[in-house]
Amino acid sequence: FNLPFYAPSPIELGFLIENEGSFSLDQIHVSEVSWQPGSNYNTSNNSKNGAPYWEENMDNVQWYDFVKCMRSVSEALLTSHFGEGIIEEVYQRYSQVVRVSML
Repeated sequence: FNLPFYAPSPIELGFLIENEGSFSLDQIHVSEVSWQPGSNYNTSNNSKNGAPYWEENMDNVQWYDFVKCMRSVSEALLTSHFGEGIIEEVYQRYSQVVRVSML
């Protein structure tokens, strides 16, 4: 299963929106996502709350943010394709791969 990811540039996005014809653009602002470790996470009691593995071992919050972002976009697609039974396992494995690659 291959799920390609493509993020258009602001110029490409503006062209597509204008070309479609339903909207006209005055400005385009790009929101930046910081993948840097933050201090907003309370990791002290995740396992006590029954959180899955990928939420427990957050020694580098950078990978955790990335996995959450990708999960928010891909979970519905993966669930409809593979079913709900494997989703936690998929994201557990994915989080381990991302975590290792970002350390």
